[in-house]
Amino acid sequence: MDSEDEEFLKTCPDKVSESDFEKMVETMEKESESNVISLIDTKQLFPEVNHTTMALIYDYWLSKRLSLKIPLLPTIKTGSKDVMPSDPYVAFRKRQEKMLTKKEKSTDCDSALIPLL
Repeated sequence: MDSEDEEFLKTCPDKVSESDFEKMVETMEKESESNVISLIDTKQLFPEVNHTTMALIYDYWLSKRLSLKIPLLPTIKTGSKDVMPSDPYVAFRKRQEKMLTKKEKSTDCDSALIPLL
């Protein structure tokens, strides 16, 4: 939640708590992973919220998301199939090759039997 969000909540006609607002934005973000959720679907997710208040929050969230051109919640890229293997921003990438263990130094019998002069 940033200062823009706080200013928006002050201008909202119905008093919505910061925690409720954050839960709404988080739920809308999670539902909008591939496609942006519609206002009708959002109203179904939050039936207890007033219709006009939900429309204001949805419009604010959508305009903020579209202006940033990225999702509002940060995500961690994992080594899933949809990510290129050479992408440097992937966290927890699977290893491509089998890890080689350090071989122990083998003692040669001949070197052990060198007579001391």
